Amino acid sequence: MQKFAVDWKSLKCGEHRPIDKDTHYGEEGTPLRKLQNNCSAKHCMMIAACKLKGWDLSSYLLPSHPLQKFIIENINSLCELSDQESISLAVDGCGLPTYTLLTQNILKGFSKLNLASGDETIVKLIQSLVNYPFYVSGYDRLDYELSIALGGQVVCKSGAGGLIVIAFQEPTYGALVLKMYDSDEKVKALVVKAILEKLGYKLNSSHNLFSSEILNLHNLPCAKVSTFC
Repeated sequence: MQKFAVDWKSLKCGEHRPIDKDTHYGEEGTPLRKLQNNCSAKHCMMIAACKLKGWDLSSYLLPSHPLQKFIIENINSLCELSDQESISLAVDGCGLPTYTLLTQNILKGFSKLNLASGDETIVKLIQSLVNYPFYVSGYDRLDYELSIALGGQVVCKSGAGGLIVIAFQEPTYGALVLKMYDSDEKVKALVVKAILEKLGYKLNSSHNLFSSEILNLHNLPCAKVSTFC
């Protein structure tokens, strides 16, 4: 924000309590309150891009804004869509445009997010995600814990609820998309773990997300999650 002189008041992501339950909710009307939104960094990036390009800052949420048009052009290219009408438009929780894609197109797009890519921009992006997984999701979240457990062999991004997409850095597998009705983070983690183990990946992690045991309020096992993959 300092590098591009982004004013926190320009962020249009809204406010919500921190995902980390141990983090104090910022005082109303303060920068911390707005920046605790889990989409705030994305909005900061968009405002910075608008400043670099000389685009209007107040309307960056609109699908008609040059920034959003640039984003959809890149989605079309990466996911190999023939035209913009192939994508259904909706509004995300943070106010930004969000898009409905077929699973096959998501796979095509994420399979290109690889360090072996010949695209310099993609390589730079993936190297950043591999080196700094905390900035993808924060600690104790599936994206971060999976990246750490596999030592940079994958880049992953969860969507709302039961969606996660994994880009393998071993080109043999390309990408994996998991969509579930159950949006529980632990259930999603265990399904992902089972699939990855079938593919020969071993998760080096003792994190509770990857344990089949469910603990009660006394931190004692009270149930177990079983996966059938």
